[in-house]
Amino acid sequence: MGLIFYDKIDRDFPGGLYLTPLGDIPPVDSISTIIEMDCLRIPLRIGPYNLDPCVTTGQKVQRSELLAQKNEFRIYAPRNGAAAKITTAWADGRPGRPVLEFILQQQEHANEAPLPPSAPIPTDDLQQQTLAKIAHSGLLASDKRTPLSTWLKHFQKQPTAMVVANAVPLEPNLNTPLAILHRHPEQVFAGLAILKRLLGAEQAVMAYPYHFPVRHEVARDWEVQCVAVSDKYPQGRSESVLATLKKQGRLPRRKQRLAVFDIQLLQQVERLILAGRLPLDRLITISGDGVRRPGHFLVPVGAPLNLLLTQADIYPDAALVVQGGSLSGQAVDPDNTVITLLSESFTVLKNHVRHTA
Repeated sequence: MGLIFYDKIDRDFPGGLYLTPLGDIPPVDSISTIIEMDCLRIPLRIGPYNLDPCVTTGQKVQRSELLAQKNEFRIYAPRNGAAAKITTAWADGRPGRPVLEFILQQQEHANEAPLPPSAPIPTDDLQQQTLAKIAHSGLLASDKRTPLSTWLKHFQKQPTAMVVANAVPLEPNLNTPLAILHRHPEQVFAGLAILKRLLGAEQAVMAYPYHFPVRHEVARDWEVQCVAVSDKYPQGRSESVLATLKKQGRLPRRKQRLAVFDIQLLQQVERLILAGRLPLDRLITISGDGVRRPGHFLVPVGAPLNLLLTQADIYPDAALVVQGGSLSGQAVDPDNTVITLLSESFTVLKNHVRHTA
């Protein structure tokens, strides 16, 4: 029976391939919080827009205070500190992006209490308030690099049949979504349930790799259906997981609107709406054969990438650092790269020698 089951899973995504892990796969049950840093470099560019600073040089700023904005693009102070000069750095895989140097005044990190599964989802009467919170939060729709509020308003113009959470890593090493789903299943499922309510969707589905022990009882609490899928490359992309669900017969037969969300965004939505916490931190995965200790690191936006590479124990002879995966990622300058609102993973490659053409 096991062979039949795995055979069906294997065939649910036509094409694609199973990638060999590049080095050790970061353990999903271990997340390190990095707080020892003196300075952040807050990115002031999101997509095509440069954000306008809301603070002046030397101004002291409290955690969660607005630092810069452009329309609904916003970014807040991840910690208590003081604004310094505006300079440039690598951000989202591109050099020369404007950043605000931010001097930390004290080392602190707010501990978040776990959310009980009985927390209420906003009712229909509170939808406008919920959308207003999202609009002022700076949350981004990762695939589109646009404010989540703008994206939701566009989707609300027509009925949405289904909201989908895609927990399949693009490559085996890039298992950030699985680490979040393992640590905070209630937050992820609740975030999907909130977006389902906002979009008036009929159904919520979590697509996850068949080998991952998803918490079905938690999913039922939030009325989310869990569907096991193949983890072939490039299953981690939105269009790929929708093709799989269509082949499995999980999607509506008639053509309807479908919305796919990444796991980190769902957790941020839940934290914002049910816990009142702004998206100030990012969970970043460092992996690849160029580090001795690949892992997941929770850091504030604006943290230097080199700090994470040191924690992962990068090899001295590592040849390349790539934002994203080894197949489709962008090479970056590790000495000058900062964590942004869209950062999620970096792959470190060793200098392999080609013995044949």
